[in-house]
Amino acid sequence: MGERILLVDDNPDVTQICAQILSDEGFEVDIAHRGRQALSMLKEKDDYDVIIVDFALPDISGLDLLHSLERDIPAILISGYLKEREMKTISRLEGLAFLRKPFPITALTAAVKRVLREQKPR
Repeated sequence: MGERILLVDDNPDVTQICAQILSDEGFEVDIAHRGRQALSMLKEKDDYDVIIVDFALPDISGLDLLHSLERDIPAILISGYLKEREMKTISRLEGLAFLRKPFPITALTAAVKRVLREQKPR
């Protein structure tokens, strides 16, 4: 059984493509399209090894979602648009990888493997 990933993005095309890529690499992937949905899923299943979250979700920001987690989970923040101030905040967070959309398939799988290997909680 592969590591479990929670993928959070409000764009169904992004979640479908990323989930397929990660599944092909042997990961088990669950999808949430809203931040609050992701928090609910994390309370129901507390066995995710990695969370991949879009910065701009419709209900809460990806950073707010990560800050509200009840346990430390290696995380990858993805976004197509961030302000300089937000980039500075992200760069100071330990255990958090960042991918700018659009990103190559290899960057996604490499980031997941890296955060799993490093196992640095936020």
